[in-house]
Amino acid sequence: MTDPLRREATEAGDHAVPPSCPACGISSKVVPIVYGYPSDAMFEAARRGEILCGGCVVDRNSPGWYCQGCRGEFRAQSADAGAAIGGSAFLRRRRV
Repeated sequence: MTDPLRREATEAGDHAVPPSCPACGISSKVVPIVYGYPSDAMFEAARRGEILCGGCVVDRNSPGWYCQGCRGEFRAQSADAGAAIGGSAFLRRRRV
């Protein structure tokens, strides 16, 4: 991922290292979901499969990660909260 996109993802609360997908267990196909009005660089990164554009509406329950393998969206939890519920919260599968 390019530096501006990594910065945008980090500012959105995501981590540089993708977590494992709670549905299929794979981390190599997990990319961050980036919210907000997309720049040209974001569109290019999405086209390359490095991020998923999440749209302009975001709330505290919005997923932060997308698994390209099983099309699952989920939130990674903090170390303290994750220990209590297994590490991450699976939210839904994205329809294609």
